Amino acid sequence: MGRSISLLRHHRRRAPYPRPARLVAGAKPGLCSAHPPITADRRRVGTIAVLALASTALVPIGASSVLAQSFTGTFTDLGSLTSGGASSATAINSDGTVVVGSSQTSSASHAFLWTQAAGMLDLGSLAGDSKFSAAYGVNSDGSVVVGSTDVRADIAAGTVSHAFRWTSANGMADLGSIAGSFGFSGANGVNADGSVVVGFSEVRNSAEVNAVGGFSHAFRWTQTGHMVDLGTLAGSFANSSAQAVNDDGSVVVGASEIRSDSANIYSHAFRWTQAGMVDLGSLATPLGNSSARAVNSDGSVVVGNTDVSLDSETTATHAFRWTQADGMADLGSLVGASGFSTGLGVSGDGTIVVGNSDSSQSSVSHAFRWTKASGMQDLNTLLTNAGVDMTGITLTSANAISRNGQFIAGNWCSLSSCSDPSFVVRYGASPPPPPPPPPPPPPPARAP
Repeated sequence: MGRSISLLRHHRRRAPYPRPARLVAGAKPGLCSAHPPITADRRRVGTIAVLALASTALVPIGASSVLAQSFTGTFTDLGSLTSGGASSATAINSDGTVVVGSSQTSSASHAFLWTQAAGMLDLGSLAGDSKFSAAYGVNSDGSVVVGSTDVRADIAAGTVSHAFRWTSANGMADLGSIAGSFGFSGANGVNADGSVVVGFSEVRNSAEVNAVGGFSHAFRWTQTGHMVDLGTLAGSFANSSAQAVNDDGSVVVGASEIRSDSANIYSHAFRWTQAGMVDLGSLATPLGNSSARAVNSDGSVVVGNTDVSLDSETTATHAFRWTQADGMADLGSLVGASGFSTGLGVSGDGTIVVGNSDSSQSSVSHAFRWTKASGMQDLNTLLTNAGVDMTGITLTSANAISRNGQFIAGNWCSLSSCSDPSFVVRYGASPPPPPPPPPPPPPPARAP
């Protein structure tokens, strides 16, 4: 029997997500009860010299395939919109200077925009201060934010959430829904210049199909063409959701039902272009679920999570990285084949994947960083090895990575609590030191 996932059947008036930590069903966010006080400008810095191997074979130090390289890192607690409140960082801009997500206020959860200089800015809600909003995407320069917001404070059918697009000049703009003003929608991603928004929308008014519940489809919104239904892999009477879009807006990725039989529903990752929606499949046999969560700048690399077959009756969920040449590659987990992991972000060139995974070190998930050369590595360990003081901090999920691959945003836990406050870290190789100056020329020879 197939498993029903979060984007499938729903009967609520609110969007089928909101998901504060942007984690897929089955993830281990490590939530606990209390939340520790947050210091808004908590920043830790470190550096360490390590060896970066050009291949998997060990070779003598000093050989041409081994480069002495210094890796540095920083940790910054983003704080919250209210003292002691939880927050979740869900997206980061191209150079890591702008982070967006959601945070508790005194009366609700609101979308935020964070910068190092100004801290956390409350983007509000279209239904009033006491109603919900959350940001899930930001464009390259940080000037356009997208997400979901309540749009009505009190209607007979309940509160409705719509996709929004925010700019500093115009504030939060309601993008509506394919089903009209009473249908729900939500935005999950935006392209580099902010002109293309993707997400999910109800495609028929729930009042018209109340007996069976409404369906939501992936959408692609532009300023000129507005919201366009991208369909599903299983026809009109099925659900899909767009999760991310590449830089120029030509490639959209997400998840879609592949069967409309309600007794046996599966969902597969998809990649959409103007040629249509393509099923990326699953690594489980004969059938399993998968979901695409992010795409790189040119649309050639897709990451997400997929069921994998452990034996004829058992599956696990692992992060994957897809390319046209290699198809869907299993990235494993931090604890081996039986562990859970999911890929949530990818660098602009597609070489670095981030996400979260089960960990043998604690009962909560750990953030990971993956490259083809290193495999999946615990981001906590990488920062500790880079000299960052991680005492009392566990990074539980890496939700997004900047295009340049240097900055990662996500959620962390303290020793006493795991209420998912948000962070941004910098991790990467330091520039090599300049070469030593040439030796001075020898003194001129003395005349005999």
